[in-house]
Amino acid sequence: MPPLFWVDIIGLAASTFIAGSLTLLVAGVDPGNRVNRSFGYFTGTMAMWMGAALLLRISLWLGPVLPPGLFLPNTYLWLLLGSISLLLMCIASLMFTATYLDCRTRLTDSAIAFGLLLSIALFVRSLLSPWTTIPDIHLSTNGLITYEMSITAKVGLVLSTLYILVSVILFQRERHRIETKYFSLSFLILLVGIIFRTFVHAPFPVYSFSNALCALMLAYGVINRQMLNPLKVRTMELHKRTALPFIDPSDGFIHGSKCLHFPWDVFCFGVDFTHP
Repeated sequence: MPPLFWVDIIGLAASTFIAGSLTLLVAGVDPGNRVNRSFGYFTGTMAMWMGAALLLRISLWLGPVLPPGLFLPNTYLWLLLGSISLLLMCIASLMFTATYLDCRTRLTDSAIAFGLLLSIALFVRSLLSPWTTIPDIHLSTNGLITYEMSITAKVGLVLSTLYILVSVILFQRERHRIETKYFSLSFLILLVGIIFRTFVHAPFPVYSFSNALCALMLAYGVINRQMLNPLKVRTMELHKRTALPFIDPSDGFIHGSKCLHFPWDVFCFGVDFTHP
């Protein structure tokens, strides 16, 4: 197979592994936390999308040489699973954004409910009319997937990208109130990757690079910067309101001059804190 095929396979496998690991890490640590749970929905559906895309490429590669009755060469199964997972991931992105920023309203809940109903409708239509959503899909000579999309698929994809676009806008709007740059940038990379691969038809494995970079940035924000640490989120919000110094759990330093800020009290000392 051409080199781009293997680059695509490696990138999709890495994205699937990172997104799946983040799902287990965040949702497993505190499954009762609404923010963690919504983030787990997002990364879980992202892992499903990338996993289905990986198996779709493998089925197109090995399908001609494998017996037709096997499970792996079922191209339509992976195509259907990947399409529904992509739509669910985009819906989960808005759910996580609104929950993380604490800005869930009747409008955001209605948009999420509408997306879920749309997913069910597209799933049922695809089951009743196979190969009508994406009627032709195959591996091209350069090793990348080539496909044609029906009007239904294009409408569903446009609506899907709108969910991520709204998420990016909400993160940017609230960037002065709470730290959002890692989530905002990762969602923006994901959005650009979907647009370039689907609508621009870029001649290189965009999904592999964009999704791997998105997953790595999410992992850095969650693990290194403690973005989903509820103590850090509450402390930073209180600091924004009161302009008091606070300890950042991600680096251990006190951000301020002479006041040590805990969520339960404020202690002021006559020294300047410059060490962790």
